[in-house]
Amino acid sequence: MLKADDILPTPKAEYTRLRLRKRFRKYKRRHPRTKLSIDEMLQYLRDKKIRSCVVLEKTRGLDDPNLNDFKRVFGRWTEAVRQAFGSQIAVDVDNEYLIKAVHEFNLWSVKRFREVRKQHPEVVPSWVVVKKKFGTYRNLIESARRQNLRMLLLEYKKLVRRLGRIPTLGEVRDSNLRMDEAISFYGGKKQMDDFVMSMKG
Repeated sequence: MLKADDILPTPKAEYTRLRLRKRFRKYKRRHPRTKLSIDEMLQYLRDKKIRSCVVLEKTRGLDDPNLNDFKRVFGRWTEAVRQAFGSQIAVDVDNEYLIKAVHEFNLWSVKRFREVRKQHPEVVPSWVVVKKKFGTYRNLIESARRQNLRMLLLEYKKLVRRLGRIPTLGEVRDSNLRMDEAISFYGGKKQMDDFVMSMKG
């Protein structure tokens, strides 16, 4: 009969090795992953409509290509997406295009921008483009607001010309112009009227 002193404890290194071997055996792949050609990898992105590396990692199956596979073949993930879907925006994106996008798609918040970008990548440019053009999203919004303010003032000046005088607040509301932002920006309606009268064009 064995005594307690006769049972030697398993060395720590050996114990660790056994645990790791058991763990690796648990996750060992039963068969090697199928190697796809370049065309098959691109078609995989098109079929799954995957444009984001985050979506790729969340939705791919065990035998599907992962992010590292695309980077190894194409150099960058963005290059794989470009080859799979082509140029996402058909026109050159400049500051004016981005400001127009803010107005047309109501992109007044980062959250809204990301939502619309995900739905319409062929129209709304990437976050990288925004940072390249404006530095921060806040700068883009400020530029869009300034342009929006100028557009309002031009419409207001048309109303002034049509009436032949400075309109009252009631007449402004009746004309469906929302001048609250402009009035607040200039510190009052009189100050705004003075600026509008000094505008050329």
